Amino acid sequence: LEASLTAIIILGSGVFFIVGFGESVGILYCACFRQVGFALSLISINLGIFQITTGFLTSKMPKVVDAVLNINPLRFSSELIVDVELENLRFSCDDMAFAQCLQTGEEVKQYYGFHSSLSSSFMVLVVICFGYRFIAYLVLTFLPRVQGELHAEWHPDSQ
Repeated sequence: LEASLTAIIILGSGVFFIVGFGESVGILYCACFRQVGFALSLISINLGIFQITTGFLTSKMPKVVDAVLNINPLRFSSELIVDVELENLRFSCDDMAFAQCLQTGEEVKQYYGFHSSLSSSFMVLVVICFGYRFIAYLVLTFLPRVQGELHAEWHPDSQ
């Protein structure tokens, strides 16, 4: 696989947005739960499910689940990686008697269900990651007030 400047920039920016997404998920769970260990367990479960459903292990999902998984930025990051790395790539299928032979990078992308273009995948990735960050900001802004009011209602001595 080639390491061109364009590929490095695209993949580096994809990694940047995915790290930001992970931070946003961490902020959401740690703001909602006072026990950090429990929040960390939920973060691991959530990110694990998102990682499994990127499209490499689960290429054929039911329509309803597939529609829900459009909030998964890892899916669009995977599309970026596949689109950059498999462009103009050819494979040989000499000794494959029992397997399906995919000879081009385009056939591999179609097999995994990655049909969108590089620019649309990147824009969706950016929008989803900023959306998660905005939700994390809202949770950090309003949840402590709500939790403080709930704490005051349950523990009248703390006022």
